[in-house]
Amino acid sequence: MKRVYLSMTLIFIGTIIPPLFVFNLQCHWIGTVFISYGLSGIGLGVFECTFLAVITPLGKLTKAWAIMGIPMGFGIVNILGLLCTSAGMPVSLLYWYIVLMVPLGVFALVRYGPGSQNEPSCVLGRPSGQQRNLAAALRDCSSWLPLMLPHIVAKVVVNFVMENATPVNYYTYNAKEVPLWGPEDSNVLIPHDMYFAALGIFVLLGDTLSRRVTASLELPTYIGNVLLLLSAVVCSVVGFYLESWAEAFLAWWGIFFAFWGNGMVYGASAKYIDNALPKQYNLAAYSLWCFMGDIGGILGGVTVDIVRNWICGGHSFRYECLTHN
Repeated sequence: MKRVYLSMTLIFIGTIIPPLFVFNLQCHWIGTVFISYGLSGIGLGVFECTFLAVITPLGKLTKAWAIMGIPMGFGIVNILGLLCTSAGMPVSLLYWYIVLMVPLGVFALVRYGPGSQNEPSCVLGRPSGQQRNLAAALRDCSSWLPLMLPHIVAKVVVNFVMENATPVNYYTYNAKEVPLWGPEDSNVLIPHDMYFAALGIFVLLGDTLSRRVTASLELPTYIGNVLLLLSAVVCSVVGFYLESWAEAFLAWWGIFFAFWGNGMVYGASAKYIDNALPKQYNLAAYSLWCFMGDIGGILGGVTVDIVRNWICGGHSFRYECLTHN
């Protein structure tokens, strides 16, 4: 639990830098971006895998709802937040909202998390196994790592699509209005923030519903689990392909399928790690799975310009692919 609290402290410091130094104190030093992203990134990297391992003794239903919290938080910021900014609310208030939520999350974990006095009595004292550190777990990798390979590969693919498709949309539909039926259309135009608030709804539905559906499935065989991962990857790739049409309407469905695939991989992998792997490798498996997924996400992030050029075809339209934004 100490690692979780440390990670949330780093996230808090990282998230308070933009609203405090950039918006309030008008600091324009580029280093604030690296410090903010660096601290937030380290905190998130430590938090995700540790938190998923720590809450395992609370049961599969708790895990199912917990992993749904990630897209729910995304949805609040990217749907309600964009609706508010489109109505004139200062963007800085979104950052302050995020800053406020971090200590509230710490409070909830202290009060209701594993080891707290409010933890359900049915799980108090449940042994989760002495967790091996990553080095020790890798020395005994033959007993768990080969079984994790399909989950790791799927995680890399869906993270690549997820971290590429989302920013690519912002760089493609970058005018004040978004044409719904293609770059040449001017009949149906949607205000920029309204369009991306709707996009956030598709992200929320795809990522949240798929995690809940996957958590409810019974997968008694390893082959069944792998086939589910394969269908998730196919779904994610189809979503990625729909982005290439440069049609705002299809981009909604592209992002839905991309995040549906991501949610399926998340739910299937969490269930497999908790139920099928030896308990002492729970934390190591989550750590390696998250780490390799982050590599896919980084690759997706650094190839945004390449994918944008693929979508835009080197053109700059009136409402899409603007070169000056």
